[in-house]
Amino acid sequence: MKLLALDTSTDRLCVALCGKGGVQAHEEPGGPQASQRLLPAAQALLARNGLVWADLEGLAYGEGPGAFTGLRGACAAVQGLALGLGLRAVGVCSLLIVAEDARQQAVDRGLLRTEQACTVAVAVDARMDQVYDKQVRWDGRRWHSLSEAQVRSPDAVATEWAGPRAKASRPEAEPWVLAGSGLGLMPEAAVLALRAQALCWVPNTANRAEALGRSAAAAWTEGPHLDAALVMPRYVRDRVALTTAERLGGGSSLTPAAQAAASGST
Repeated sequence: MKLLALDTSTDRLCVALCGKGGVQAHEEPGGPQASQRLLPAAQALLARNGLVWADLEGLAYGEGPGAFTGLRGACAAVQGLALGLGLRAVGVCSLLIVAEDARQQAVDRGLLRTEQACTVAVAVDARMDQVYDKQVRWDGRRWHSLSEAQVRSPDAVATEWAGPRAKASRPEAEPWVLAGSGLGLMPEAAVLALRAQALCWVPNTANRAEALGRSAAAAWTEGPHLDAALVMPRYVRDRVALTTAERLGGGSSLTPAAQAAASGST
């Protein structure tokens, strides 16, 4: 089938077209212009593959967690397309996209076989001195969630990942991959301990749009398929900014660096 996937949950604008020929992908810088560039980029990708909007049979979107404004942009675009084209859609966890990209990087480096089982722990910078984190397991054919996406301090995530409970949850001798921009926010001592346990350390995505396409195709196969009215972002953090009082230093439990980041976040 012909499935179009859109993602603007990070500072990258990603579009992927899935079909019998595999995944055709487009990726470019996102930022403030992402909402204006998203549909033209998607239309250009369709045109390069000899398709028009009416040829599509399904839609997918990066549902979050991620940048508040970016999540709403991709969600709104997919809602409009689903309604206008009479299509259904599936959401793709943004942290799963990072995990899929990291797994493929490990395969490309010769560290994993394509169908080899592994566990991937993802931590993505969420600003405000926090990270979004989640652990997933690849069984050789599909992904399984080992934990819900949540937002926490990098220290708390590193402590849990290095702890005995996390080790016990992973099959013995199964490769462990650590991924995401949040890895760079973890304490140095924790980083050294975690890297000693992990098969590979993947702080940056290499082909996010392609990973989006593979994840979207899998999500469509598994379902559920959503009506346009049910297409919505997944918010993990309830707050996206500090109050005026907190920015002035009254009653905030955040560090100065977190307060500065939050005062400029959207």
